[in-house]
Amino acid sequence: MISVVIPTRNRATVLQRVLPSYCCQKDVSEIVIVDDCSTDNTRQVVSECAERYTRSKVCYIKHDVRLGAAASRNDGVVAATCDYILFGEDDAFLEVDYATTLMHKLQDPSEPVEIASGRLIYMLPSEQPDQARRRFGQGTNLQDPFDISQFKANVDAMFHEDVLLPLTHALILTRRSLLQRFPYDVSYSGGNSLREESVFQVKAFLGGCRILVTNDTHCMHLAYSDVPSGGQRIGPFSSLYWNIKHTKTFYDDYYPGLQASLGLKRPKHIALMVYVWRQVAELAVACRTGLLKRILWLICRMRSPRKIS
Repeated sequence: MISVVIPTRNRATVLQRVLPSYCCQKDVSEIVIVDDCSTDNTRQVVSECAERYTRSKVCYIKHDVRLGAAASRNDGVVAATCDYILFGEDDAFLEVDYATTLMHKLQDPSEPVEIASGRLIYMLPSEQPDQARRRFGQGTNLQDPFDISQFKANVDAMFHEDVLLPLTHALILTRRSLLQRFPYDVSYSGGNSLREESVFQVKAFLGGCRILVTNDTHCMHLAYSDVPSGGQRIGPFSSLYWNIKHTKTFYDDYYPGLQASLGLKRPKHIALMVYVWRQVAELAVACRTGLLKRILWLICRMRSPRKIS
């Protein structure tokens, strides 16, 4: 009934940790792993997992050259055979009922929706999924579920009921026909590929589709420090450049439609300036925090007693 599509690149060790949580999903009949030109043992990890977990058929596709996450998602959709597609991540766990719960939301005749996700929890370093779930509860901050200034879902927002948003995070369930109508945009593949998972959702939203986020199930994203390599990993200043570049393209393409649909007051250029300011401010805070940690580490090192040889 459901095909899972997981794009991956050089994260065999991490994929080995999270893949069983996809293989154990009740309503998943196949899992499509799209390997974006990895140089590690991703193929072996997928093969071993397929032998161990036989509930779902596992399909492995490997790109000969690096094409990016958006192209990997599109290729996964083409290879999938089910009517519903659940996008996974190579560094995120699913709760055991994730696929089934989202399927119920899509098939609920009382409130039809076209795209659904559970709550996304960012795990702390070395934290286990069940620990992260208990810590998170129904959210950890009192902000709105959607951040207009950065045009993204506020995944940590506290809310108790299901909510409808213009877009959610990447681990979504939707119909294959909708993905064929609105494929992922490969022009967002440069750098950190920011917005590549958002464009499909925004095109669907502007096309009249409803996007739901439910508290009834969760997915848990590994801490950044627990994912040592792979994916679209780049440095903080490169991230700033690509965040701004991709967001400008995103605003050029979709802001007028979103402005009309959501009643946004700011003109596009002002909205982009606010976004840039937020990004620069966050980078400055991160750099200052990192510098402070480095100074404290050096002080502690200087004060530690030296061994006498």
